[in-house]
Amino acid sequence: MSMGSLTPDVLWAGALGAVAGAVIGGVIGSSIPLWWAWRLRKIERGGAITAMHIELFRVVINLRMLIGDGVMAPLYRLPIGMTEQALPKLVGDGVLDGSEVYALVEYVNRVEELNRGLDRAGQAHASKDDPWLATEFARNLAKARELLDEKLERHGGRSVFHAAEAALFRLEGDDGDDEDGVWVWDLGQMHRLKKISE
Repeated sequence: MSMGSLTPDVLWAGALGAVAGAVIGGVIGSSIPLWWAWRLRKIERGGAITAMHIELFRVVINLRMLIGDGVMAPLYRLPIGMTEQALPKLVGDGVLDGSEVYALVEYVNRVEELNRGLDRAGQAHASKDDPWLATEFARNLAKARELLDEKLERHGGRSVFHAAEAALFRLEGDDGDDEDGVWVWDLGQMHRLKKISE
């Protein structure tokens, strides 16, 4: 190629081609890690939601035992660790609306309150202080019934438990009313979460 063939038009065309190639390569190169991170977060979110469902399932079983069995100072506590860990991430992802965040935060707070009450009942039992134990048991029963059964206007006429449950079902694309809901393995049997909590 002679020097005369390198006109400004040819030089500009080559430069623009190089710039366009660099931009396209940069966009594609940047998109792959972003897509991969988004995909991994989606998988993590699904696992977190499943873990929160399983905790919710265990909570309803423990609440029913507390209400029905009459054990004043049970050894179990209501599981809440996965929900406490996953909830801030779900809020940050923007997948929950305001009422769902409110329901889930109130659910976590109520479970923590009840766990503190169960700890106090254990202390009363250990000190053999029967009046204190009876007071703590009555308080824990009231808190358990409120969490599970008290219908609140701020949650659309649902209990705190059922409002939190509805938020999790919505995240999985299930309103909880059909027959194909979320199933979990527990005590050697399959249980449908929605049917168990009703």
